[in-house]
Amino acid sequence: MRLTRREFVALSAAGTALRSGTSLAQSGAADQRLRFAGPISGLGTLDPALTRDLQAMFIVRQIFRGLLQFGTDLLPVSDLAELIDQAESLDSFTFRLIEGARFGDGRTITSEDVRASFVRALTPAIGDGSVGALAAVTYFRDVMGAEALLAGESGALPG
Repeated sequence: MRLTRREFVALSAAGTALRSGTSLAQSGAADQRLRFAGPISGLGTLDPALTRDLQAMFIVRQIFRGLLQFGTDLLPVSDLAELIDQAESLDSFTFRLIEGARFGDGRTITSEDVRASFVRALTPAIGDGSVGALAAVTYFRDVMGAEALLAGESGALPG
């Protein structure tokens, strides 16, 4: 991807705004578009719950953030999660969100927002009833309650 100076400044301002807790509009970032240098074809969706191909996943990661991301050594590092506590039993983790994490419109990201995203990603109706259409089948199946959500037996995710 090649950015013009203006695009770089706008994206830098946007990143600074998100880290400082101000909204993109408040940051003064005039151009908030994400641009790619080259044609993008065959893109079915940018819904993170349904994205399964590499090209779309690459773009989705430019738009949406998660609790963790991969560092330069390809090991998980914090993204929206400031602190990760692992239980002594090694079977559960507690994530604390970074203070001041905000959506692009300036609204604070809460743990309920994260939980709702997980529930949505594991709800077969999102994939027109097909569990196989959900990307979360690959990543979230080990979360407590995921199997019941995928089977349509529950609408909650206790894990």
